Amino acid sequence: MLRTHAGGDACVPVASAICHGPRTTIEKEILRNQNAFRKNVKQNALDYAFQVEAMKLENILDGLHVSLTRRRWTQLFTVFTRILLACGFIPPSIKKILHQPFTMLPDSNPVGHYFNALYETGFYYEFIGWAQLAAAILLLFPRTAHFGALMFLPIIVNIAVLTTSVGFVGTWVLTILMSLAAIWLVAWEYDRLKPIVFQTRAERTRSIPYQFISIPAFFAIGGAVMAFLWKLIRLGNFSNYLNIGFLLVGIGLVFGFVVAVHYRFMRVGNLETGGDELI
Repeated sequence: MLRTHAGGDACVPVASAICHGPRTTIEKEILRNQNAFRKNVKQNALDYAFQVEAMKLENILDGLHVSLTRRRWTQLFTVFTRILLACGFIPPSIKKILHQPFTMLPDSNPVGHYFNALYETGFYYEFIGWAQLAAAILLLFPRTAHFGALMFLPIIVNIAVLTTSVGFVGTWVLTILMSLAAIWLVAWEYDRLKPIVFQTRAERTRSIPYQFISIPAFFAIGGAVMAFLWKLIRLGNFSNYLNIGFLLVGIGLVFGFVVAVHYRFMRVGNLETGGDELI
């Protein structure tokens, strides 16, 4: 259908008038829906591409894990490694639990200085011993060996870095080998740990109205309240609490924005618990 101008010498489509004229509410809603659809399509395409790459890596690791864990010699080696590492942790853990010095080196020696200072930390010294003993005991039982491996690894890596840093002659080689053995034990539990790496939660967090404004504003108000309380109790004895207030408000805004971004992209786990619904 054509519409003729007043002069009668030109015709333009009605659709042109609609496009160039003011948009109606329906047209605006259609455009919003189209933009939202394009964003969803783009996001789904990116998610699909990421899932494809993850599946490739997942298949490679699955095949490697199966080929290793199905061999008798690797199974025996894993059992041997578990028992050996457990035995390596039990004696030093007992000394710490009984609060006995780990070494007799003088403070002039970097190793002796460190362990003598560690010995003076009170129950923290004993806590390290209990942690080592717990990791060792967990490694001894097949049912709990995966917990033992996960607990053993950070402890022995910390010890390896320490002994290498202070130049503990000979011991640093042993602790590095123990760290590699602990990595083997964690890798052996790949089938248990796989869901943490490759399974993606499908559900998103529930939206908050104007969350990129409301959440930073909430923490900014919290910063202002904190500044008022600081001034009220004279915390820190600052000369200008007004500047402190502005600083805390700014920190609250930045902190709140980071919280809002994290909340926006966070996924939520969902367990089937008999149809319970989120309230």
